Amino acid sequence: MHGYGFIMKPQPLVKKSGKQFWMTEHCIDAGDFNSVMKIAEQIHNSLTIAEFNAYIHWWLIDTSPSKTMLLFQNKQLTPKAYVIGHYAKFIRPGYFRVNSVSSNNNNLLVSAYTGNGKVVIVAINMGSSPISEQFSINGGTLPSSFSSYITSQGKNFQQQNNIKVTGGGSFTYSFPSQSVTTLVSV
Repeated sequence: MHGYGFIMKPQPLVKKSGKQFWMTEHCIDAGDFNSVMKIAEQIHNSLTIAEFNAYIHWWLIDTSPSKTMLLFQNKQLTPKAYVIGHYAKFIRPGYFRVNSVSSNNNNLLVSAYTGNGKVVIVAINMGSSPISEQFSINGGTLPSSFSSYITSQGKNFQQQNNIKVTGGGSFTYSFPSQSVTTLVSV
């Protein structure tokens, strides 16, 4: 899929065919933090609504500065690259997306993945206020702890304090406004 102007919606014919469905080229030509959040939202929708198997950003680096790049001229990562890292670093080949539901579905986008004995949760708070969300596994037990990483204005994939889960039941996490957070079982 070449994703400019593509409307994110379920793709039953692709799913029925059993073929993989990739976003092979996509970017947003803007450099502000709103564009960073828009990339996060579009990756989330690509994986959860259209059910893509892969998402590939179009532009890594150019000979002249561009708002679409993932690397600055000095080879420093842009905030867009860090957002992509929330998916690429911990959700590895062989992982599967599992059904996840947020009680704050207007502003908090949540997806979850499992593989290699790990649970990975990516949450995007599109809102202007922090959002607390409770996590549990329907009919299962959560891992005993999660590491957490955040990208927000001024924080690029910054590791946060570990989260302890007591009794395998549930835990609550507060997601800062305008942020992307990844929780990884340890």
